[in-house]
Amino acid sequence: MQQLYLTPDEKKALADWLASDETAENAMAFAQLQGYLFALICAPEPLDVEVWVKQAVGDDLSQLSQDHLFALMALHNEMSEQVFDTGFQLPDYFKVAHSLSPQMLVQSEAQLWSLGFAQGAKEYTTALLKSDELPEEFATTFSFAYHCLAFLAEPDKLAASATKQGHELAQYCHHMLTLMADFSLGFAELVEAAALASGFFQDDDWQDN
Repeated sequence: MQQLYLTPDEKKALADWLASDETAENAMAFAQLQGYLFALICAPEPLDVEVWVKQAVGDDLSQLSQDHLFALMALHNEMSEQVFDTGFQLPDYFKVAHSLSPQMLVQSEAQLWSLGFAQGAKEYTTALLKSDELPEEFATTFSFAYHCLAFLAEPDKLAASATKQGHELAQYCHHMLTLMADFSLGFAELVEAAALASGFFQDDDWQDN
């Protein structure tokens, strides 16, 4: 079956539409949407399309045309193939993020991606970590992976996190950005393993989802 993808120009058009007056004030920025979709694609259970589309456009579907819905679905499809088939890579703006100061980083697209990821992954991550069946060592790894990918979601906590880890803020941010590339590549497998280990799913259940 032919896969559906957006061209760079179509992605820019989608980003411009999300940021325009045609969408609700709380519609996601494009980078935030990318992080959010990544979290949903890695989730142990799929989220209904209407639910995540409403989240993306700020709960207002009145201005959602078929073209815009197609663009959202195509982006989801493209990212899904990256996660499960070709290998996921963080968007190119993360390459620039490494050279940014902490002050600029918290105003960047990388911060928006991290925010979107946290919005999409926080609920199921919390549920999985609450399981008594999840081995402690595995839970520690899974928790760290989530917090690494979401570390920019709460900029006001960055300094405290850096101090706790014994790093200068700039050093801490660079270290976490480096780890994000590795954790994003294997996060879907980590979620699957956590879901199975926690007893939330059996192997057959996972394959049915």
